[in-house]
Amino acid sequence: MNGCPSAGAGLGSGQDASSWDDEYELTLPSDLEAGLTPEEGTLSERVVDKDLPDAAAALLAEYGAEPGTLLARSGWLDLVGRVWGCVVMGPGWADVCLLSDGQSDGRTRVKTLRMEVSEWRDSYAEGQEAP
Repeated sequence: MNGCPSAGAGLGSGQDASSWDDEYELTLPSDLEAGLTPEEGTLSERVVDKDLPDAAAALLAEYGAEPGTLLARSGWLDLVGRVWGCVVMGPGWADVCLLSDGQSDGRTRVKTLRMEVSEWRDSYAEGQEAP
């Protein structure tokens, strides 16, 4: 990638990130996990039999096959490459997806929160009502 340093470069400890599994439990931070609640959308969860990079590529291919979708943002959400996320917009909806590689068997957990335009409109109207 044109001389860009890897995510592990410059850590200074000389410790390989793959050995961190024994020391740290890799789960989504509670505040990040709490952000994906079904209060204003539809929450779905699944586990796929792929490692995280392959699961992310497959997810983006699924969205790419749907007409009218647009990838708004995507990227790694941690320093060791165990949590990846994206925001995909479609006609009348937006999905926020979090993929986590906390599975020791090479599987990836995918959480998706779908927000419909009608839900945004309803929640915005409720907040704008005069007392």
